[in-house]
Amino acid sequence: MSASGNNTVGVASHPDDKVKDVPYIFTSLRYDPLLRDFEDPLKQKTKSASSHGRNNPWYNSPLYHCRFHQERLIQAAQKLDLKECLRRPCLKSPESFEIYILGAYGRYLETSDNHAISSDTPLKIRFVMTEPGTGKSTSTEDIIKISFDPTPATSLDLLYPTSLTLTPIQRQSLKPHYTVVLDYLPTEITLYTTIKTERRAMYTAARERMDTLLAALHTENIKTASTITSDATEIILFNPAGQITEGSVTSVYFYRDGRWITPPVGMEYGGLAGTARRWALEMGICEERVVTRDSVKEGEEVWLSNGVRGFLPGVVLWARGEPGTNGSGEQDE
Repeated sequence: MSASGNNTVGVASHPDDKVKDVPYIFTSLRYDPLLRDFEDPLKQKTKSASSHGRNNPWYNSPLYHCRFHQERLIQAAQKLDLKECLRRPCLKSPESFEIYILGAYGRYLETSDNHAISSDTPLKIRFVMTEPGTGKSTSTEDIIKISFDPTPATSLDLLYPTSLTLTPIQRQSLKPHYTVVLDYLPTEITLYTTIKTERRAMYTAARERMDTLLAALHTENIKTASTITSDATEIILFNPAGQITEGSVTSVYFYRDGRWITPPVGMEYGGLAGTARRWALEMGICEERVVTRDSVKEGEEVWLSNGVRGFLPGVVLWARGEPGTNGSGEQDE
């Protein structure tokens, strides 16, 4: 692979620029020097902890949930029957996936002219796999594209929390607090809401509606709106049955009956099985349970998570339906 641009190895600034007609799958993960010497606490909860050496999927890695990202790519390639992607050696094991990414990362550091980035800079890594349209081109350079971009620093407590239940003082100390709004239109369940591919129009549309809701918040309450940080906002999606599925770029967690819960995902419900979400379920700090749209209340504290930023505290500030209606879709008088 060769470097192109300031932040990418083997790809333009955005994959959509090159693969309009060829489907691609992708995953976004975090590189963080904090993780180099950190032992995932999930290791203590699995029988894999008894194995040793680099074949153990729990060896320390600077890539956040490396194993889960590798497995997610395999599952997406299998569902879409992307045979060339599945043949790539980098997907054979978590170790091979890590070696491939860190090799590209090393080449990126050598060729990048971005002096603000060093080996100590946390990064968002976007790993894209494309199935060649002709079926003839099978070189790794044609199939895999990787980009690197700086991402905000965070703490180990927010990457690997031992609990989502915090005291008010503890929660208040966490920054930023995400402003969360509840969508007013359902998102249809399709294969593409359960795997990460180029087909993201439903999420783009949801974020456009989020902007509408944030504007309504600003109109109603200037004081509240002044606390909203533009890159710390999220919209919660629900399916046509009125069941919460996910955020537009996160998994979501609610406190119900003394437990933190996250909605079920997959083809029955819609929604992506996030990597941080999977970790939280396997750690036992949350459980999977249906959450209805009607149960989400304004002022409710929630958690969000994704594979780059870890766990993020949020507060629901809008859950009343489309602006200008009474919440049922009817116009206000």
